[in-house]
Amino acid sequence: MKEEKKSPTVECSLSDLKGCGSIALFSTLAAALIILSGLNLFIRWTIEQALFESSLVSDVRWLVHLVYAFLLLLLLVPLYIIAKVPRLKLILRLWLIGAAFVFLTIPVKMMPLTSQNQSTVIILSALLLLIIIMALAARRNKQVPRKLPSSRLMGAGAIIGLLAAVPWLLWGALGSALDTLLVLFLGAAFGTFISLSLFPYYFSKTMPPGTQVSRGEFAVDGFVIFIFLLLTITGLGQNGSQLLLALSLPLSGWLLAALANAGKERKDHGRFVTGVISGLLVALPVLFFDSDELSYLVSGAKGEVMSWANQCALFTGVFLVIIAIYCLFLFKHLPKLNAPHRWSPLLVLLSFSVAAVVYFAFGQPGLFGDRLFVVFKEQADISTITAEPLSQRKSELYQTLITTAIETQARLQNKLDKWHVGYTSYYLVNGMEVNGGLLLKSLLAAQPEVDRVLESPHLRPLPNALSASEGDLTDAADETAWNLEMIDAPRVWEELGVTGEGVVIGQTDSGVDGSHPELRYADRGEGIGDDYNWLDPWNQSQYPTDYSGHGTGTLGIEVSSKRGVAPGAQWMGCVNLARNLGNPALYLDCMQFMFAPYPRSGDPFTEGDPSKAANIVNNSWGCPGIEGCDLAVFEPALRVMKAAGIFMAASAGNSAEYGCNSVTDPPASSVEVFTIGSVNKSADLSDFSSAGPVSLNGKTYYKPNILAPGESILLLAPRNTYEMGSGTSFAAPHVSGVVALMWSANPALVGDIDATYRILLETAKPYTGRRPECENTMYFDDIGIVDAFAAVQAALALK
Repeated sequence: MKEEKKSPTVECSLSDLKGCGSIALFSTLAAALIILSGLNLFIRWTIEQALFESSLVSDVRWLVHLVYAFLLLLLLVPLYIIAKVPRLKLILRLWLIGAAFVFLTIPVKMMPLTSQNQSTVIILSALLLLIIIMALAARRNKQVPRKLPSSRLMGAGAIIGLLAAVPWLLWGALGSALDTLLVLFLGAAFGTFISLSLFPYYFSKTMPPGTQVSRGEFAVDGFVIFIFLLLTITGLGQNGSQLLLALSLPLSGWLLAALANAGKERKDHGRFVTGVISGLLVALPVLFFDSDELSYLVSGAKGEVMSWANQCALFTGVFLVIIAIYCLFLFKHLPKLNAPHRWSPLLVLLSFSVAAVVYFAFGQPGLFGDRLFVVFKEQADISTITAEPLSQRKSELYQTLITTAIETQARLQNKLDKWHVGYTSYYLVNGMEVNGGLLLKSLLAAQPEVDRVLESPHLRPLPNALSASEGDLTDAADETAWNLEMIDAPRVWEELGVTGEGVVIGQTDSGVDGSHPELRYADRGEGIGDDYNWLDPWNQSQYPTDYSGHGTGTLGIEVSSKRGVAPGAQWMGCVNLARNLGNPALYLDCMQFMFAPYPRSGDPFTEGDPSKAANIVNNSWGCPGIEGCDLAVFEPALRVMKAAGIFMAASAGNSAEYGCNSVTDPPASSVEVFTIGSVNKSADLSDFSSAGPVSLNGKTYYKPNILAPGESILLLAPRNTYEMGSGTSFAAPHVSGVVALMWSANPALVGDIDATYRILLETAKPYTGRRPECENTMYFDDIGIVDAFAAVQAALALK
């Protein structure tokens, strides 16, 4: 007698969860995992934002991740052991795999914030370990497969992948070759990990061949995968990339369930395409956006990297939600995702072709990786260069620096030429920027002439050029210049008749809006051209330009025809921070230009002209570790600038919220510069103003050297507008302007840095305001608020 053929049944059906207890446990646990994962991501992201602001922040990301991993295991392991409901046990096992990955990625959170390649290698190692374990387990439990036709889901998968990738291809940019290769390996490893996690540990049990999966079961499967992917994100992402991943990857849970369901009657059950899609969704954000750039401090401005990255993630997330809704409503038609035999390879080829056209025709093709800055052991010996007059001393300094750099760099340059590695040489610090990354760093550090190798991060290009910001004030007639009155600048103009004539102030900042009517006619290049007067290493602009407005604001305090401390002085400019992430090389580009200007298309080694140097250089910037700088990186350059008689004013920084010892970044931390802190209208130390002391080379220096107005200051802004601003960035220009008045009043004082320091300190108004909350603030007894009138009087008395 012939037996009746029975339909296969789902080994772990949704009916297992219909008991009130099982449903309550599942719902509560799912909510707990979502909340814990969200807290983990948010807390670590907050710490990362703070780390970008100050090196004083304790990096406890590893501890947050460790506690999170421990809580996951504490929740999941006991429940898995005691669970009796097959479906629930299946879900718990999958989530435990995600928790295991979280645990293995704890070392990633111990890595320095900018060590992206090293972090990727650790994540790859964790994935490969889990892949090996699961592959061995799957092989041991392998069942004899039924004879099924081959899956033809790659056509549909390719179309879906293309649509998800379009915004990243359009608006993102690749890093270096090593960055790109490592991320591609990461995507492949993650896709393999997902494939081995979901098959055979989940989908093979919930939707085996020959079964009918209900819409409800499909919805639950998608939600289970959503949480599983959310767990993996906490291990994968950092520096902002976790937010991009969180907006897209978990939402693919229903897509992966749909692909598995569509392929359940096929040989590989949709395993391959599921792995490819999940790997692609992980790779895209990390491939096209540098995690080091995804901070509000670096790229939170309008039109910057974060806005483009968030648009990409939101597009992908919305796209995945639409797919999820489509799959829920057209659930019965999912098998149609299997393309006809001839169509699948054509769809794959078409998708790759369209992706290539989008990227190469409309995207930003090329490799844009970070670089390295090599500091040589031998720095130029300038101790014996004391020639007079000052012009001769500058010339001798320039020749000595050039000779030292050429002789000591020749051997390494020859090696780099043989290796076909690009580089740019510097002389103010004997060093070079090299087009290389992690693999080259150790090789460079091992060279006998090399002292150390620093990171030199480079921002990747934007899809659209930034537009110049505008201030929110169009008329400043009603705004008082309390800051000028506090330092008695008007008395200098009115009673002493000194406005800064004959002195050139160098501006190294975000740029300058050279068309601003209060700045235009003070430009040293006005009427004669900007060669030797303007340099833009960022965008190669031919005319003074400023996108952020920061440089226009600081320069206006110095030389504005209406509100400048020294309205009669001239200015020259250089862009060292057009966007808010610099590096040692860019800062040195501008220092070298201020020391020995050269034509915009010229060679600083052969066409520099120290006779055209700035008298004073204002530095309302700092180079933190996140930009590759250490405390000593600019010391050789700053010693040269001082020896050349160039007054270097530097803002103290705005990290007072992290306590004392918060003057942490060069150049403000150097004894070779004059460091300025900020006071408010009440002559009280601004809450944000950083304070020392600073320890460097075994010595302790007290910083800031002096105070100046820096809070609620009326600033010039691009496009003939104004705005209010606060920060030590706006305190430093007051001192630069006062020195211009001093040197204009007594040209014999020009270049005499020690005498200028002494006058500024001796004539400063006593400071009687609040002190930083430090153990030792006695040095504030010797710090005062700059007094322009008294300083110029003292300068005149030296005649």
